[in-house]
Amino acid sequence: MRSGPGFETGPIIPHPTNADIVFGSCKGQFSPHEHETGEEQHTGWGESLYGTVAYAHLRFQRVSPFEVSPFPPHAIYYGVAYVHKTLDKGQRGRRSRPISRRTLL
Repeated sequence: MRSGPGFETGPIIPHPTNADIVFGSCKGQFSPHEHETGEEQHTGWGESLYGTVAYAHLRFQRVSPFEVSPFPPHAIYYGVAYVHKTLDKGQRGRRSRPISRRTLL
């Protein structure tokens, strides 16, 4: 039985000020997990990598990078074809411009 986010290959990052909350990601699914309650909430940012074609334009990978800001309000940035930014532990995300080679240079 799986316990916590991230599955077997995804990254896991603790909340900067609350060690009971851990964020994880794998195969296009992102979720916060609260150790104290065991509660895990999957976000609506996308389907699994193996899911529907409705999310194919986002190009979720098996391991999509994400980062939690150490500064309040502790924004979370999640990278797929776009960088998504959320301020509410992943419940709602705002999409930025597409990531391309030109964006990275």
